[in-house]
Amino acid sequence: MLSGDFKGAWEDVSGPVKELVSDSKEAYDNSKKAMKEMKEAGKSAGEAFKSAGEEMREALKRAERISEINEQLAASEADFYRTNGDPQAAVQGAE
Repeated sequence: MLSGDFKGAWEDVSGPVKELVSDSKEAYDNSKKAMKEMKEAGKSAGEAFKSAGEEMREALKRAERISEINEQLAASEADFYRTNGDPQAAVQGAE
């Protein structure tokens, strides 16, 4: 049979148990909050990378278009020289 001061023993134990439960709940809440913040940060980073990727694709399209224009200009200039001769040579010959 058990005997003794159970009320006094419970009072001695209940304070630390309540504190442990409170600390555990606080730790759980903080870890849940941290996970939510990490998830949101991940979304923000993903959006930033997506935006940067879109900008890079647009820059690549522009660079390709500039290259096409340069090729067309070079071809047009070559056609002009074949048809009309070198304008610099005509200017130098006239001097």
